[in-house]
Amino acid sequence: MVYLADKKSFRVVAAIGLVWALGACSALQEHWTQSGSTVEMPERVSNSVVSEVRSWSAGRGQRLAQGVTLQWAQQEALFQHPELLGSEWGLAALKTEAQAAGLRSNPSLSVEFEDFAGSGGFSGIGGSQTTVTYSQTIEAASKRAARKRLAELHSSIAQSQHALLGVRIDARTRMAFLGALAAQDELQLGLETEQELQGFHNTIAGRVQAGKASAVDLKQFDLLLNNARLQRHGLENEQRGSRITLAQCWGGEVDFDSVVGPWPASVKPPGWDELQQRWQASGGGQQILEQLRVGEAQAHVAEQERNRDWTFSAGLRRFEDSDDWAGVVGVELPLRVFDSGRSALEAARSRRKQGMYAVELAMRESKRELNGLHGRLNRSFEVVSRLNGEALQQAEWVASSTYEGYKHGRFDLLQAMEAQQSYFDLRTRLGAALLDHHLAWAELQYLLGETW
Repeated sequence: MVYLADKKSFRVVAAIGLVWALGACSALQEHWTQSGSTVEMPERVSNSVVSEVRSWSAGRGQRLAQGVTLQWAQQEALFQHPELLGSEWGLAALKTEAQAAGLRSNPSLSVEFEDFAGSGGFSGIGGSQTTVTYSQTIEAASKRAARKRLAELHSSIAQSQHALLGVRIDARTRMAFLGALAAQDELQLGLETEQELQGFHNTIAGRVQAGKASAVDLKQFDLLLNNARLQRHGLENEQRGSRITLAQCWGGEVDFDSVVGPWPASVKPPGWDELQQRWQASGGGQQILEQLRVGEAQAHVAEQERNRDWTFSAGLRRFEDSDDWAGVVGVELPLRVFDSGRSALEAARSRRKQGMYAVELAMRESKRELNGLHGRLNRSFEVVSRLNGEALQQAEWVASSTYEGYKHGRFDLLQAMEAQQSYFDLRTRLGAALLDHHLAWAELQYLLGETW
Protein backbone atom coordinates (compact mmCIF):
# COMPACT_ATOMS: atom_id res chain seq x y z
CA MET A 1 0.00 0.00 0.00
CA VAL A 2 1.26 3.46 -0.91
CA TYR A 3 0.69 6.41 1.46
CA LEU A 4 0.58 9.94 0.09
CA ALA A 5 2.36 12.19 2.53
CA ASP A 6 1.75 15.47 0.76
CA LYS A 7 0.17 17.11 -2.22
CA LYS A 8 3.15 16.48 -4.42
CA SER A 9 2.98 12.72 -3.80
CA PHE A 10 -0.71 12.65 -4.64
CA ARG A 11 -0.19 14.59 -7.84
CA VAL A 12 2.60 12.24 -8.88
CA VAL A 13 0.41 9.20 -8.28
CA ALA A 14 -2.52 10.87 -10.05
CA ALA A 15 -0.32 11.73 -13.02
CA ILE A 16 0.99 8.16 -13.19
CA GLY A 17 -2.53 6.81 -13.07
CA LEU A 18 -3.64 9.22 -15.79
CA VAL A 19 -0.73 8.28 -18.04
CA TRP A 20 -1.45 4.56 -17.47
CA ALA A 21 -5.10 5.00 -18.41
CA LEU A 22 -4.25 6.99 -21.52
CA GLY A 23 -1.71 4.34 -22.47
CA ALA A 24 -4.31 1.62 -22.08
CA CYS A 25 -6.68 3.55 -24.31
CA SER A 26 -3.93 4.00 -26.90
CA ALA A 27 -3.18 0.28 -26.81
CA LEU A 28 -6.83 -0.52 -27.34
CA GLN A 29 -6.96 1.94 -30.22
CA GLU A 30 -3.86 0.33 -31.76
CA HIS A 31 -5.43 -3.11 -31.38
CA TRP A 32 -8.58 -1.82 -33.02
CA THR A 33 -6.62 -0.43 -35.95
CA GLN A 34 -4.64 -3.62 -36.42
CA SER A 35 -7.77 -5.77 -36.21
CA GLY A 36 -9.34 -4.06 -39.16
CA SER A 37 -10.91 -0.71 -38.21
CA THR A 38 -9.07 0.78 -41.15
CA VAL A 39 -10.66 -0.66 -44.27
CA GLU A 40 -7.97 -2.06 -46.47
CA MET A 41 -8.15 -2.20 -50.22
CA PRO A 42 -9.94 -5.40 -51.23
CA GLU A 43 -7.74 -8.09 -52.63
CA ARG A 44 -9.40 -7.84 -56.02
CA VAL A 45 -8.37 -4.22 -56.57
CA SER A 46 -4.92 -4.50 -55.03
CA ASN A 47 -1.87 -3.43 -56.99
CA SER A 48 -1.13 -6.91 -58.31
CA VAL A 49 -4.64 -7.29 -59.69
CA VAL A 50 -4.58 -3.77 -61.13
CA SER A 51 -1.43 -4.77 -63.00
CA GLU A 52 -3.27 -7.81 -64.36
CA VAL A 53 -6.11 -5.62 -65.53
CA ARG A 54 -3.70 -3.24 -67.27
CA SER A 55 -1.86 -6.07 -68.98
CA TRP A 56 -5.23 -7.55 -69.97
CA SER A 57 -6.33 -4.20 -71.42
CA ALA A 58 -3.08 -3.70 -73.32
CA GLY A 59 -4.14 -6.01 -76.16
CA ARG A 60 -7.79 -5.03 -75.99
CA GLY A 61 -7.89 -3.24 -79.32
CA GLN A 62 -6.41 -6.21 -81.15
CA ARG A 63 -8.93 -8.58 -79.59
CA LEU A 64 -11.84 -6.29 -80.48
CA ALA A 65 -10.66 -6.11 -84.09
CA GLN A 66 -10.81 -9.90 -84.22
CA GLY A 67 -14.34 -9.91 -82.79
CA VAL A 68 -15.74 -10.39 -79.30
CA THR A 69 -15.79 -13.94 -77.99
CA LEU A 70 -17.92 -15.18 -75.11
CA GLN A 71 -14.87 -15.77 -72.91
CA TRP A 72 -13.53 -12.27 -73.56
CA ALA A 73 -16.90 -10.66 -72.80
CA GLN A 74 -17.24 -12.60 -69.53
CA GLN A 75 -13.73 -11.65 -68.38
CA GLU A 76 -14.28 -7.99 -69.24
CA ALA A 77 -17.57 -7.99 -67.32
CA LEU A 78 -16.00 -9.57 -64.23
CA PHE A 79 -13.04 -7.18 -64.26
CA GLN A 80 -15.03 -3.99 -64.73
CA HIS A 81 -18.53 -4.59 -63.39
CA PRO A 82 -19.26 -1.88 -60.77
CA GLU A 83 -21.69 -4.08 -58.84
CA LEU A 84 -19.02 -6.72 -58.29
CA LEU A 85 -16.36 -4.16 -57.34
CA GLY A 86 -18.76 -2.46 -54.92
CA SER A 87 -19.60 -5.84 -53.41
CA GLU A 88 -15.94 -6.38 -52.57
CA TRP A 89 -15.79 -3.13 -50.59
CA GLY A 90 -18.97 -4.21 -48.83
CA LEU A 91 -17.22 -7.44 -47.84
CA ALA A 92 -14.33 -5.45 -46.38
CA ALA A 93 -16.76 -3.32 -44.35
CA LEU A 94 -18.65 -6.36 -43.01
CA LYS A 95 -15.38 -8.05 -42.07
CA THR A 96 -14.42 -5.00 -40.01
CA GLU A 97 -17.86 -4.83 -38.40
CA ALA A 98 -17.64 -8.51 -37.46
CA GLN A 99 -14.32 -7.87 -35.71
CA ALA A 100 -15.70 -4.83 -33.90
CA ALA A 101 -18.80 -6.71 -32.73
CA GLY A 102 -16.73 -9.03 -30.53
CA LEU A 103 -14.79 -6.29 -28.72
CA ARG A 104 -15.47 -5.29 -25.11
CA SER A 105 -16.73 -1.81 -24.35
CA ASN A 106 -14.03 0.80 -23.72
CA PRO A 107 -13.24 1.89 -20.15
CA SER A 108 -13.56 5.51 -19.06
CA LEU A 109 -11.46 7.80 -16.88
CA SER A 110 -13.06 10.69 -15.02
CA VAL A 111 -11.64 13.52 -12.91
CA GLU A 112 -13.87 15.52 -10.57
CA PHE A 113 -12.89 18.72 -8.74
CA GLU A 114 -15.61 19.70 -6.25
CA ASP A 115 -16.40 21.73 -3.10
CA PHE A 116 -14.68 24.95 -4.16
CA ALA A 117 -15.58 28.57 -4.98
CA GLY A 118 -18.52 28.41 -2.56
CA SER A 119 -19.15 30.26 0.70
CA GLY A 120 -17.65 30.04 4.14
CA GLY A 121 -15.11 27.29 4.41
CA PHE A 122 -15.59 26.45 0.74
CA SER A 123 -14.91 29.95 -0.59
CA GLY A 124 -11.52 29.04 -1.97
CA ILE A 125 -9.97 25.70 -2.73
CA GLY A 126 -8.99 24.84 0.80
CA GLY A 127 -12.02 22.60 1.32
CA SER A 128 -12.06 21.12 -2.16
CA GLN A 129 -11.88 17.44 -3.09
CA THR A 130 -10.29 15.87 -6.14
CA THR A 131 -11.49 12.46 -7.33
CA VAL A 132 -9.92 10.35 -10.10
CA THR A 133 -12.11 7.40 -11.16
CA TYR A 134 -11.59 4.52 -13.57
CA SER A 135 -14.84 2.91 -14.82
CA GLN A 136 -15.54 -0.22 -16.82
CA THR A 137 -18.88 -1.54 -18.06
CA ILE A 138 -19.10 -5.30 -17.70
CA GLU A 139 -21.27 -6.49 -20.53
CA ALA A 140 -22.90 -9.90 -20.44
CA ALA A 141 -20.76 -12.31 -22.42
CA SER A 142 -23.83 -13.78 -24.10
CA LYS A 143 -24.77 -10.33 -25.41
CA ARG A 144 -21.41 -9.76 -27.05
CA ALA A 145 -21.34 -13.30 -28.42
CA ALA A 146 -24.81 -12.84 -29.96
CA ARG A 147 -23.74 -9.61 -31.67
CA LYS A 148 -20.57 -11.24 -32.96
CA ARG A 149 -22.50 -14.24 -34.28
CA LEU A 150 -24.93 -11.96 -36.14
CA ALA A 151 -22.09 -9.88 -37.62
CA GLU A 152 -20.19 -12.99 -38.69
CA LEU A 153 -23.38 -14.38 -40.21
CA HIS A 154 -23.85 -11.18 -42.22
CA SER A 155 -20.24 -11.40 -43.38
CA SER A 156 -20.57 -15.08 -44.33
CA ILE A 157 -23.80 -14.46 -46.24
CA ALA A 158 -22.22 -11.50 -48.01
CA GLN A 159 -19.33 -13.70 -49.14
CA SER A 160 -21.78 -16.25 -50.52
CA GLN A 161 -23.74 -13.51 -52.23
CA HIS A 162 -20.52 -12.09 -53.68
CA ALA A 163 -19.66 -15.46 -55.22
CA LEU A 164 -23.26 -15.78 -56.42
CA LEU A 165 -23.07 -12.30 -57.92
CA GLY A 166 -20.02 -13.26 -59.98
CA VAL A 167 -21.85 -16.28 -61.41
CA ARG A 168 -24.93 -14.20 -62.17
CA ILE A 169 -22.92 -11.49 -63.90
CA ASP A 170 -21.37 -14.28 -65.95
CA ALA A 171 -24.88 -15.56 -66.77
CA ARG A 172 -26.14 -12.08 -67.72
CA THR A 173 -23.13 -11.62 -69.98
CA ARG A 174 -23.80 -15.00 -71.56
CA MET A 175 -27.42 -13.98 -72.25
CA ALA A 176 -26.33 -10.69 -73.80
CA PHE A 177 -23.71 -12.45 -75.93
CA LEU A 178 -26.24 -15.02 -77.14
CA GLY A 179 -28.64 -12.21 -78.02
CA ALA A 180 -25.93 -10.44 -80.02
CA LEU A 181 -24.93 -13.69 -81.73
CA ALA A 182 -28.56 -14.46 -82.62
CA ALA A 183 -29.11 -10.95 -83.96
CA GLN A 184 -25.97 -11.27 -86.05
CA ASP A 185 -27.11 -14.63 -87.44
CA GLU A 186 -30.60 -13.29 -88.16
CA LEU A 187 -29.12 -10.36 -90.06
CA GLN A 188 -26.93 -12.73 -92.04
CA LEU A 189 -30.00 -14.83 -92.83
CA GLY A 190 -31.85 -11.68 -93.87
CA LEU A 191 -29.02 -10.74 -96.21
CA GLU A 192 -29.00 -14.22 -97.71
CA THR A 193 -32.78 -14.07 -98.13
CA GLU A 194 -32.51 -10.74 -99.88
CA GLN A 195 -29.76 -12.04 -102.17
CA GLU A 196 -31.79 -15.14 -103.02
CA LEU A 197 -34.84 -13.04 -103.78
CA GLN A 198 -32.76 -10.69 -105.90
CA GLY A 199 -31.50 -13.68 -107.90
CA PHE A 200 -35.06 -14.94 -108.21
CA HIS A 201 -36.13 -11.47 -109.35
CA ASN A 202 -33.48 -11.44 -112.07
CA THR A 203 -34.60 -14.89 -113.24
CA ILE A 204 -38.23 -13.77 -113.42
CA ALA A 205 -37.24 -10.61 -115.29
CA GLY A 206 -35.39 -12.74 -117.85
CA ARG A 207 -38.40 -15.03 -118.30
CA VAL A 208 -40.71 -12.01 -118.70
CA GLN A 209 -38.46 -10.63 -121.42
CA ALA A 210 -38.44 -14.04 -123.12
CA GLY A 211 -42.22 -14.13 -122.97
CA LYS A 212 -42.26 -17.16 -120.68
CA ALA A 213 -43.68 -15.38 -117.63
CA SER A 214 -46.19 -12.67 -116.89
CA ALA A 215 -45.20 -9.15 -115.87
CA VAL A 216 -47.62 -9.56 -112.94
CA ASP A 217 -45.24 -12.15 -111.52
CA LEU A 218 -42.43 -9.61 -111.63
CA LYS A 219 -44.54 -6.95 -109.90
CA GLN A 220 -45.55 -9.44 -107.22
CA PHE A 221 -41.95 -10.33 -106.64
CA ASP A 222 -41.01 -6.65 -106.41
CA LEU A 223 -43.24 -6.46 -103.34
CA LEU A 224 -41.55 -9.48 -101.77
CA LEU A 225 -38.11 -8.03 -102.44
CA ASN A 226 -39.02 -4.65 -100.91
CA ASN A 227 -40.43 -6.41 -97.87
CA ALA A 228 -37.18 -8.36 -97.48
CA ARG A 229 -35.22 -5.10 -97.59
CA LEU A 230 -37.43 -3.60 -94.88
CA GLN A 231 -36.93 -6.69 -92.72
CA ARG A 232 -33.17 -6.43 -93.22
CA HIS A 233 -33.20 -2.79 -92.01
CA GLY A 234 -35.11 -3.91 -88.92
CA LEU A 235 -32.59 -6.69 -88.28
CA GLU A 236 -29.77 -4.16 -88.53
CA ASN A 237 -31.40 -2.09 -85.80
CA GLU A 238 -31.87 -5.20 -83.65
CA GLN A 239 -28.23 -6.11 -84.10
CA ARG A 240 -27.17 -2.60 -83.09
CA GLY A 241 -29.31 -2.76 -79.95
CA SER A 242 -28.02 -6.22 -78.99
CA ARG A 243 -24.41 -5.03 -79.27
CA ILE A 244 -25.16 -2.04 -77.04
CA THR A 245 -26.67 -4.42 -74.47
CA LEU A 246 -23.58 -6.62 -74.63
CA ALA A 247 -21.16 -3.70 -74.30
CA GLN A 248 -23.03 -2.48 -71.21
CA CYS A 249 -22.02 -5.68 -69.43
CA TRP A 250 -18.55 -4.16 -69.01
CA GLY A 251 -19.61 -0.52 -69.36
CA GLY A 252 -17.94 -0.04 -72.71
CA GLU A 253 -18.80 1.37 -76.09
CA VAL A 254 -19.70 -0.66 -79.14
CA ASP A 255 -16.15 -0.65 -80.54
CA PHE A 256 -16.31 -4.14 -82.04
CA ASP A 257 -17.55 -5.25 -85.43
CA SER A 258 -18.80 -8.72 -84.64
CA VAL A 259 -19.25 -11.42 -82.05
CA VAL A 260 -17.35 -14.60 -82.73
CA GLY A 261 -18.03 -18.15 -81.73
CA PRO A 262 -20.18 -21.11 -82.71
CA TRP A 263 -23.43 -21.90 -80.96
CA PRO A 264 -22.93 -24.28 -78.04
CA ALA A 265 -24.15 -27.81 -78.52
CA SER A 266 -27.75 -28.41 -77.49
CA VAL A 267 -27.99 -30.39 -74.27
CA LYS A 268 -30.90 -32.53 -73.18
CA PRO A 269 -32.32 -31.10 -69.95
CA PRO A 270 -32.41 -33.17 -66.75
CA GLY A 271 -35.54 -34.59 -65.21
CA TRP A 272 -37.72 -32.46 -62.94
CA ASP A 273 -36.76 -34.28 -59.72
CA GLU A 274 -33.05 -33.98 -60.45
CA LEU A 275 -33.44 -30.29 -61.27
CA GLN A 276 -35.26 -29.61 -57.99
CA GLN A 277 -32.58 -31.38 -55.96
CA ARG A 278 -29.87 -29.45 -57.74
CA TRP A 279 -31.64 -26.16 -57.08
CA GLN A 280 -32.11 -26.84 -53.35
CA ALA A 281 -28.38 -27.48 -52.96
CA SER A 282 -27.32 -24.58 -55.18
CA GLY A 283 -26.13 -21.14 -54.16
CA GLY A 284 -29.39 -19.57 -55.29
CA GLY A 285 -31.47 -21.92 -53.15
CA GLN A 286 -29.22 -21.54 -50.12
CA GLN A 287 -29.31 -17.76 -50.41
CA ILE A 288 -33.06 -17.83 -49.77
CA LEU A 289 -32.73 -20.13 -46.75
CA GLU A 290 -29.97 -17.97 -45.25
CA GLN A 291 -32.54 -15.28 -44.54
CA LEU A 292 -34.05 -17.58 -41.90
CA ARG A 293 -30.70 -17.76 -40.10
CA VAL A 294 -30.45 -13.98 -40.10
CA GLY A 295 -33.92 -13.62 -38.57
CA GLU A 296 -33.09 -16.11 -35.82
CA ALA A 297 -29.79 -14.38 -35.05
CA GLN A 298 -31.46 -10.95 -34.89
CA ALA A 299 -34.09 -12.26 -32.47
CA HIS A 300 -31.33 -13.77 -30.31
CA VAL A 301 -29.49 -10.43 -30.20
CA ALA A 302 -32.67 -8.63 -29.16
CA GLU A 303 -33.23 -11.20 -26.42
CA GLN A 304 -29.70 -10.82 -25.08
CA GLU A 305 -29.88 -7.02 -25.19
CA ARG A 306 -32.46 -7.21 -22.42
CA ASN A 307 -29.71 -8.32 -20.04
CA ARG A 308 -28.54 -5.36 -17.94
CA ASP A 309 -24.94 -4.22 -18.00
CA TRP A 310 -23.11 -3.46 -14.74
CA THR A 311 -20.64 -0.61 -14.55
CA PHE A 312 -17.92 -0.80 -11.87
CA SER A 313 -15.72 2.13 -10.94
CA ALA A 314 -12.73 2.58 -8.62
CA GLY A 315 -10.53 5.54 -7.88
CA LEU A 316 -8.91 7.91 -5.41
CA ARG A 317 -10.25 11.00 -3.62
CA ARG A 318 -8.04 13.62 -2.02
CA PHE A 319 -9.21 16.10 0.61
CA GLU A 320 -7.43 19.42 0.21
CA ASP A 321 -7.97 20.75 3.70
CA SER A 322 -6.52 17.70 5.53
CA ASP A 323 -4.17 16.47 2.82
CA ASP A 324 -5.76 13.03 3.27
CA TRP A 325 -6.88 10.59 0.59
CA ALA A 326 -9.39 7.76 0.38
CA GLY A 327 -10.49 5.12 -2.05
CA VAL A 328 -13.71 5.36 -4.06
CA VAL A 329 -15.65 2.32 -5.35
CA GLY A 330 -18.95 2.45 -7.20
CA VAL A 331 -21.43 0.20 -8.97
CA GLU A 332 -23.98 1.38 -11.53
CA LEU A 333 -26.98 -0.69 -12.60
CA PRO A 334 -29.51 0.62 -15.16
CA LEU A 335 -33.16 0.54 -14.08
CA ARG A 336 -35.85 -0.71 -16.41
CA VAL A 337 -38.29 2.10 -15.83
CA PHE A 338 -39.41 3.12 -19.30
CA ASP A 339 -37.88 0.63 -21.71
CA SER A 340 -37.54 -2.99 -20.67
CA GLY A 341 -36.35 -4.13 -24.08
CA ARG A 342 -39.44 -6.29 -24.55
CA SER A 343 -40.74 -4.17 -27.45
CA ALA A 344 -37.48 -4.62 -29.36
CA LEU A 345 -37.59 -8.35 -28.69
CA GLU A 346 -41.18 -8.63 -29.90
CA ALA A 347 -40.32 -6.61 -33.00
CA ALA A 348 -37.40 -8.95 -33.76
CA ARG A 349 -39.61 -11.99 -33.32
CA SER A 350 -42.23 -10.47 -35.62
CA ARG A 351 -39.57 -9.76 -38.26
CA ARG A 352 -38.42 -13.36 -37.96
CA LYS A 353 -41.97 -14.56 -38.63
CA GLN A 354 -42.22 -12.14 -41.53
CA GLY A 355 -38.94 -13.47 -42.88
CA MET A 356 -40.23 -17.04 -42.71
CA TYR A 357 -43.19 -16.18 -44.94
CA ALA A 358 -40.94 -14.16 -47.25
CA VAL A 359 -38.68 -17.19 -47.63
CA GLU A 360 -41.69 -19.42 -48.34
CA LEU A 361 -42.86 -16.96 -51.01
CA ALA A 362 -39.39 -16.79 -52.54
CA MET A 363 -39.21 -20.59 -52.63
CA ARG A 364 -42.55 -20.78 -54.43
CA GLU A 365 -41.55 -18.12 -56.94
CA SER A 366 -38.23 -19.84 -57.58
CA LYS A 367 -39.93 -23.19 -58.15
CA ARG A 368 -42.40 -21.54 -60.51
CA GLU A 369 -39.52 -20.01 -62.45
CA LEU A 370 -37.64 -23.31 -62.36
CA ASN A 371 -40.66 -25.12 -63.76
CA GLY A 372 -40.94 -22.58 -66.58
CA LEU A 373 -37.26 -22.95 -67.46
CA HIS A 374 -37.58 -26.73 -67.42
CA GLY A 375 -40.47 -26.54 -69.87
CA ARG A 376 -38.59 -24.15 -72.17
CA LEU A 377 -35.52 -26.40 -72.17
CA ASN A 378 -37.57 -29.45 -73.12
CA ARG A 379 -39.54 -27.68 -75.85
CA SER A 380 -36.57 -25.92 -77.41
CA PHE A 381 -34.44 -29.05 -77.30
CA GLU A 382 -37.13 -31.00 -79.12
CA VAL A 383 -37.48 -28.30 -81.80
CA VAL A 384 -33.72 -28.07 -82.33
CA SER A 385 -33.42 -31.85 -82.50
CA ARG A 386 -36.18 -32.08 -85.11
CA LEU A 387 -35.18 -29.14 -87.30
CA ASN A 388 -31.42 -29.39 -87.21
CA GLY A 389 -29.68 -31.82 -89.52
CA GLU A 390 -31.68 -33.83 -92.03
CA ALA A 391 -34.83 -31.69 -91.98
CA LEU A 392 -32.87 -28.54 -92.78
CA GLN A 393 -30.89 -30.29 -95.50
CA GLN A 394 -34.09 -31.58 -97.13
CA ALA A 395 -35.67 -28.12 -97.09
CA GLU A 396 -32.56 -26.64 -98.68
CA TRP A 397 -32.58 -29.35 -101.39
CA VAL A 398 -36.27 -28.75 -102.15
CA ALA A 399 -35.75 -24.98 -102.42
CA SER A 400 -32.75 -25.39 -104.72
CA SER A 401 -34.50 -28.00 -106.90
CA THR A 402 -37.69 -26.01 -107.36
CA TYR A 403 -35.69 -22.90 -108.20
CA GLU A 404 -33.77 -24.74 -110.90
CA GLY A 405 -36.99 -26.34 -112.09
CA TYR A 406 -38.68 -22.94 -112.34
CA LYS A 407 -35.85 -21.63 -114.52
CA HIS A 408 -36.48 -24.50 -116.94
CA GLY A 409 -40.26 -24.21 -116.77
CA ARG A 410 -40.93 -27.40 -114.80
CA PHE A 411 -42.42 -25.55 -111.77
CA ASP A 412 -44.53 -22.44 -111.59
CA LEU A 413 -43.59 -19.34 -109.63
CA LEU A 414 -45.85 -20.09 -106.66
CA GLN A 415 -44.24 -23.50 -106.09
CA ALA A 416 -40.76 -22.04 -106.25
CA MET A 417 -41.65 -19.19 -103.89
CA GLU A 418 -43.25 -21.54 -101.36
CA ALA A 419 -40.18 -23.81 -101.35
CA GLN A 420 -37.86 -20.83 -100.80
CA GLN A 421 -40.10 -19.41 -98.08
CA SER A 422 -40.32 -22.79 -96.30
CA TYR A 423 -36.52 -23.12 -96.27
CA PHE A 424 -35.92 -19.66 -94.83
CA ASP A 425 -38.77 -20.06 -92.32
CA LEU A 426 -37.19 -23.30 -91.16
CA ARG A 427 -33.84 -21.59 -90.64
CA THR A 428 -35.57 -18.79 -88.75
CA ARG A 429 -37.40 -21.26 -86.48
CA LEU A 430 -34.17 -23.16 -85.86
CA GLY A 431 -32.35 -19.95 -84.92
CA ALA A 432 -35.14 -18.90 -82.53
CA ALA A 433 -35.19 -22.37 -80.94
CA LEU A 434 -31.40 -22.35 -80.51
CA LEU A 435 -31.52 -18.92 -78.89
CA ASP A 436 -34.37 -19.90 -76.55
CA HIS A 437 -32.63 -23.16 -75.60
CA HIS A 438 -29.33 -21.55 -74.66
CA LEU A 439 -30.98 -18.53 -73.03
CA ALA A 440 -32.94 -20.94 -70.84
CA TRP A 441 -29.69 -22.61 -69.79
CA ALA A 442 -28.18 -19.20 -69.00
CA GLU A 443 -31.25 -18.20 -66.98
CA LEU A 444 -31.01 -21.51 -65.14
CA GLN A 445 -27.40 -20.68 -64.33
CA TYR A 446 -28.58 -17.31 -63.00
CA LEU A 447 -31.27 -18.91 -60.84
CA LEU A 448 -29.03 -21.64 -59.45
CA GLY A 449 -26.01 -19.42 -58.99
CA GLU A 450 -23.77 -22.05 -60.60
CA THR A 451 -23.06 -23.53 -63.99
CA TRP A 452 -24.67 -26.84 -64.87
